[in-house]
Amino acid sequence: MYVSWKYFVLVLVLAVSGHDVCDETDHSYLLQGRTSSIGALKLAPLSNQIPKIFCWVIEGPETGPLVELVTQQMAGCNDHLVFSNYSSRKKMVKLYTDDMILDKVLAPNGHAWLNNTGMVAKAYEFLSNSEIPDNFDWLVKVDSDTFFRPGALPGILADYDPNEALTFTSYVHVEGALEVASRGVFRKYGPGALFKDTLNVNEDSIFDDRWLDYAVKHMGGEVVQLPPTECTSLVLNGYNVRFPAMPNLFKHYNGNDGTWRPEVWKEDFGTSPPCLRRDVVAIHPVKDVDTYREFQRLTR
Repeated sequence: MYVSWKYFVLVLVLAVSGHDVCDETDHSYLLQGRTSSIGALKLAPLSNQIPKIFCWVIEGPETGPLVELVTQQMAGCNDHLVFSNYSSRKKMVKLYTDDMILDKVLAPNGHAWLNNTGMVAKAYEFLSNSEIPDNFDWLVKVDSDTFFRPGALPGILADYDPNEALTFTSYVHVEGALEVASRGVFRKYGPGALFKDTLNVNEDSIFDDRWLDYAVKHMGGEVVQLPPTECTSLVLNGYNVRFPAMPNLFKHYNGNDGTWRPEVWKEDFGTSPPCLRRDVVAIHPVKDVDTYREFQRLTR
């Protein structure tokens, strides 16, 4: 039976735009893999087929406006969730009981960074103890200051078995801007394997991405490095890009503000590495709402 693509676009837009107040302790609609209602409209489940990609983000202090834009981008996921210290809508879970103000610690490289591993690990623990990994193939954590475009993810992940314990990187380790974890990370070695002898083990465990990288390997899983012979397809990370190798990128990264400028999208990087795919999944960091909206406008 043919169904117009316009129908699916409408359903995705409605699923993201709902802001109904709900009981912040009732997550049954989500844990059972159902689609939530939007006002009086009841959305049907996504057929009998298991939804493939589940996306999530943490809303911390003063990140609400950016998180709202991130969740708009999550229309390309099969479902999503926001973790925070309050709950005001159906796609939000009150997971934290404090003010979510993080301590700054001195990293091994001598710079001061926020230690967010405990906060991120708590979200991973929630997911591990829920039915979400049973209902989705891939669980994707997005930072609140990441411009997120999930459209290319199904193609990138198509050749990998979600029942294996896998996570991915286009760098030398998992990047916190976009953490893609398979169902197997949560299920293959048991729901607690991610946390068994992995927290506060290494100096760099203050970085949640370094912790996840170590934890997946420690449990017996694999961190898949996407081929360096291809254009960057997963994460364009201002903190990790080797700018001398990509001078056309350097001029579009504002090091003072720590954010990419939307003009980067107008560059032609060619097709030979180092290059950037036009459907790159994540651009990080994008620090302000106006810049994020301009990225949205340019990539419609």
